[in-house]
Amino acid sequence: LLIPAWPVPCCVQDIPPTIVRLASTLMVLRLDNNSISTLPDAVGKLVNLRILDLHSNFIASLPCSLGGLTGLHQLNLLDNPLNVSPGSYLHSDRLH
Repeated sequence: LLIPAWPVPCCVQDIPPTIVRLASTLMVLRLDNNSISTLPDAVGKLVNLRILDLHSNFIASLPCSLGGLTGLHQLNLLDNPLNVSPGSYLHSDRLH
């Protein structure tokens, strides 16, 4: 089983809002160990996303649009200076 993913090199600072163009196919997004400080609202439009790995970045807050990721099964936000719990945005019984 092949799962469409977007391979990203280290040292990424921003996620372009144009990522929404991948909304119909993107299932796995791994952006760990980068320099990302904010997430665009467009991330919440990635409706087929199952895995979102953002550990070891500089993310302090999350956009409310993350609540739109109803199919998300795995979210990794470890080692980020978050000011709020991700649970306040996400309402999924499947989320790990």
